[in-house]
Amino acid sequence: MSKHPVYETFNTLRSLLFVPALNDKFIDGAHTRGAEGIIFDLEDSIIYDRKLAARDALASAVARVRPHALPLLVRVNNLPELLEDDLHAAVAAGADAILIPKVDTPDLLRDADRMITAFEQQAHRQPGSVKYMALIESAKGMFNIAQILQTGGRLRGLGFGSEDFAASLGVEPDAQALSAPAQSMALAARAFDLAAWGLPGSIADFNDTEAFEQLVRKAKAYGFTGALGIHPKQIELINKAFRPSPEDLVQAKRIIDAYEQALSNGAGAVALDGKMIDAPIVERARRLVGA
Repeated sequence: MSKHPVYETFNTLRSLLFVPALNDKFIDGAHTRGAEGIIFDLEDSIIYDRKLAARDALASAVARVRPHALPLLVRVNNLPELLEDDLHAAVAAGADAILIPKVDTPDLLRDADRMITAFEQQAHRQPGSVKYMALIESAKGMFNIAQILQTGGRLRGLGFGSEDFAASLGVEPDAQALSAPAQSMALAARAFDLAAWGLPGSIADFNDTEAFEQLVRKAKAYGFTGALGIHPKQIELINKAFRPSPEDLVQAKRIIDAYEQALSNGAGAVALDGKMIDAPIVERARRLVGA
């Protein structure tokens, strides 16, 4: 079998950068942008007439970034005439995971699982090693999210496609329209201990850094584990929001130490800085320290 890294969990990845599979400049610099994972895009950033060329270029793109030890993902097209060959190319190129867009029903994931299984065998890759994430990008996908999550198997996370979701509703991709479905998707993913990537608003305007930073912070508050970026400017803001600050880590350690001291004294709670510290607060602190 060929030697490919196997990533069993993706919910520790907080920032992922989309890179068009045909853009050599972006590919060669992808590992320098601070993203914790790279997504080679065959879908929205590639016009239809260039999709076959992008697929043919995928293996080279993956090979050029692979030495930098980042998780490498591929967003495929889910059009019937493109999906199977895109999946084949992603597996053969050595992708660690595949983003499957516009997942409206669990049938799409079951079909993808069957095809990936065959392609893993052809590429001499470890069975089950290639994971996938479902992008929820419509009201129908949200309505069927419980069934989508129950497919299990290769599924390692959900992504919220805010632009397409808003288009499916015929509304603008703003917080008023997207906050409720975005939070619902994040909660559903976390209920299954899966990654939840996305923003409750538009990802398109990368120049308004103040608005984007507020959007990322809202995503974190909603329970998302990370976010996807289309521009390097966004990656820095995503990392800042989702990574604990040095001050956060110091405070978390103080909480843990105070609680453990209380336990040793036979108490189940303790006051720290005028606040009561008990088990749920300590659990959050421990998760933060382990993040």
